[in-house]
Amino acid sequence: MLCVNVNDDMTWDPESKRTYVSGSEGLSIFHQDSPDAYTELLNLPTNGGKTSTYVRAVEQFYVIHPKTDIDIAALLVYRVNPPR
Repeated sequence: MLCVNVNDDMTWDPESKRTYVSGSEGLSIFHQDSPDAYTELLNLPTNGGKTSTYVRAVEQFYVIHPKTDIDIAALLVYRVNPPR
């Protein structure tokens, strides 16, 4: 299991037992199966965005990515599916 590199933010959601880690290489999402075991659920690009937060009330995850040579600065908004 690998996590995105050069991490800036990490958010723990105790209700879903998910950890969200944002870094320069993207967003990694892990599920806590037990106190010592995690499963990677998803790894996706964030255009270099490292600063992030999760807002449970609206079930959305936000990542800010900087301006680059190929893209303008932006706020990425991801809808979070509740656990099954």
